[in-house]
Amino acid sequence: HARGIMDALDDPTIEVVTVQTAAQVGKTTIAQAFLAKMAATNPHPMAWADADEKSTRRVLSRTWRMFERTRGIAHLCPPRNAQASDKIETSTFLIHGAWSRSSSSAADYGAFVVVLNETDKMVHSATSGEADFRYLMAERTKGYLGSKILELSTPTTKGSSYIETRRLAGDNRAWLVP
Repeated sequence: HARGIMDALDDPTIEVVTVQTAAQVGKTTIAQAFLAKMAATNPHPMAWADADEKSTRRVLSRTWRMFERTRGIAHLCPPRNAQASDKIETSTFLIHGAWSRSSSSAADYGAFVVVLNETDKMVHSATSGEADFRYLMAERTKGYLGSKILELSTPTTKGSSYIETRRLAGDNRAWLVP
């Protein structure tokens, strides 16, 4: 079920890949695998954005564990006591951690790849003077030719779901995964 997603991410003509799925089907793992592939084959600055700080740090911790077991990048991983909880930094690549409601975590860096995990949980405050966090994160890719944005989420409310709206605005490919 990940092949079509990975093929779209490898396609140089596709800039944004939007994945709407049910809960607990491995969408985070697919995104982590894509980051590992990019780290091993085309290292650039990247970013992982999630709904809140706790989620971002939890996923980055699990991503460190995956990278420690991934041929091609395992040797780049520092000892666990030297691994940051808000980013993944090695001698060849950097993955910034960012979270919704923290505009500072989405500022002052570029990213060749941006993963927006659980976009429907990234609630934008209508009273905030800041732009939508998802937009701010997508702006991190400006200046990178061939950049990729991977948006993933389980939809919340039908008809008002961010991920559903984004999926329907695309070519709406579908895969049935029994």
